[in-house]
Amino acid sequence: AVHVFNHVINLHCDPKRSLKVSVSVYNTVLVFLSRERTVYAAREANRIIQQLIDQKYGVYPDPGCLSSSILAAARIPDSQWTCVAHNRLVEFAGLYLNEKNKFFPHPSAFTSVMHAWGKSNNVKAPEKVREVFNLLEKVLKTAGSAEIPNEIYSVYFSVLSQKEPEVAARQAEATIDRIGCGDTVLWNTVLAAWANSDSETKLKESLRILDKMPNADLISYNIILKAVSLSPKSNSKEALKIGHDILKRVKSSGTILPDRYTYGILIVSYRRLLEKSDPMRQQYIEMLVEECITQGLFSSVVGSQIRNEFSPDELKEKWNLELTKDEQQFKNIPSEWRRNLARKRTQKEILV
Repeated sequence: AVHVFNHVINLHCDPKRSLKVSVSVYNTVLVFLSRERTVYAAREANRIIQQLIDQKYGVYPDPGCLSSSILAAARIPDSQWTCVAHNRLVEFAGLYLNEKNKFFPHPSAFTSVMHAWGKSNNVKAPEKVREVFNLLEKVLKTAGSAEIPNEIYSVYFSVLSQKEPEVAARQAEATIDRIGCGDTVLWNTVLAAWANSDSETKLKESLRILDKMPNADLISYNIILKAVSLSPKSNSKEALKIGHDILKRVKSSGTILPDRYTYGILIVSYRRLLEKSDPMRQQYIEMLVEECITQGLFSSVVGSQIRNEFSPDELKEKWNLELTKDEQQFKNIPSEWRRNLARKRTQKEILV
């Protein structure tokens, strides 16, 4: 892509040809580079966008060019390139805000930089994520947008929760209360932030949010089960009771059915929160495995958990399962046990 681009530019610069190159050519090559996820691609994208900014070829970069050059840097898993992407974003947004350019990067460029900071080990990552979000808010307001879309809020609080989960949860809930609405995805972001936090009251707060949500879905309930699995052992009985109640609530809803994650997380919860000597542990795990089999939801997560929970003889006796020589997987899982893993059930099936 770079070779073709350089050839086109040479033709453009040749006075005998006077070939005019439209911005779409630059856009195309920058899109290619943004998908490469290599330092070479990021460096070339940075070089090309700078030449366009400097008006070297008489074409000014449009939002696609600006965004692709940022994405090329943001997708490199290195804090140095995250800083490059961040600085470019601030530069391009600044040109727009100062009326030196009529274009600004797409919101996807802002969210990509947020994600990059979320994966970074930089201690200033939360501060940088807030800076990017505030900049986007300012740009959209200048552009005449009435409100930031819910999906942008979801990305922002989801990324922030990787660094400061409790702070993100409280800010996200306050935002939903302020804007007066919030779709299920945004509410689930609040739930996930609480589930991932170290707060002693995270399970209580998660349940409070669940009751406050207007339209909880299966993901909402699975997030609550994750909070159960991450509860301290000192609170194991109460947490597992909540987990069991959530499973009942899902099954009795009439519109939602458990999936592979529902059962997998619950089995992990019993294994993590109860001692091996506790008779309830194996009793409930066996019950959950039987339900998985009946529902056709016997997943790799369930398989890995019972491999570590039961001896080969017990596996053979209870479910006629045999391990391979390396004991890393089963030889003979019936296809009927997995019949509902790969497809989405129809609304009619759910209601039945």
